[in-house]
Amino acid sequence: MTITPTLTHVHSRDHIEDKFPDFVNGAYGIYLALPLMIVFLRMTHGIIFEKEKKLREGMKIMGLSNT
Repeated sequence: MTITPTLTHVHSRDHIEDKFPDFVNGAYGIYLALPLMIVFLRMTHGIIFEKEKKLREGMKIMGLSNT
């Protein structure tokens, strides 16, 4: 028994040009840093709000623990 290889033509779609890499060329840093900046700004806003309202000091005066 012998195996004989055969070749067949495989149909493929035409090439589609992707313009996304050209659109974001050189702007990868913005797309990576923006989500981290949003998290940082929300955390900073929470800390500043707490300091302005002196919430932690008021809770300690009432006898509550840090947790």
